[in-house]
Amino acid sequence: MKKRGFTPLEIIRPRRGRMPCLWQGSPTGLTLIEILVALAILGMIAMALYGILKGGLDVWRGGKERTDIIAQARVAMDRLTREAREATWMEAADATSINFSAYLLDTTTLKDVSYYYDSAQHILYRNEEGVGGKEMAKYMDSFSLYYYSKWADNTINSFTPEAGSYNSIWMIEIEAKLKRGATGEEDVVHLRSTVQPRNYPYTQ
Repeated sequence: MKKRGFTPLEIIRPRRGRMPCLWQGSPTGLTLIEILVALAILGMIAMALYGILKGGLDVWRGGKERTDIIAQARVAMDRLTREAREATWMEAADATSINFSAYLLDTTTLKDVSYYYDSAQHILYRNEEGVGGKEMAKYMDSFSLYYYSKWADNTINSFTPEAGSYNSIWMIEIEAKLKRGATGEEDVVHLRSTVQPRNYPYTQ
């Protein structure tokens, strides 16, 4: 006489009219290989997300750094232009440096001011009498000063000033070049400015 009850076959394949078991045909857990495969997939996804985020942050940092470099150079050139405009006497002037006396902003005392470019370190320095030297702009690939004289017939000519000819300076052109990227001419930014010393005893 057979005993009534469920047989293994009834658990796997239930009778008609009964709901199938949730565990029908399913293993009781995950194998080690399946866990390792899942971890490997998650690791690849995490690495891809990290690469995307890191790339975005690098672009943002690079853009901010380039913006700061250009802004710093503009401030330095604006200050040089403003102070050279007030020059009353030129003591020295060449392609990468200038030394003059001027009444600075909000002062009534004549002070000696000089700007000079260090081509080895790519830094523009400013020195003020009684204050000392200070870095004005970094990461300058080049910095150049050009001098022009104005003759009696209003002809403007470029020249290289020497001792005794500084009073012939009528206009100064300032030019700087900054490389915003590591390589490539497409990343070079040119800054230019011109100034006419209005208090300077230039010869016409």
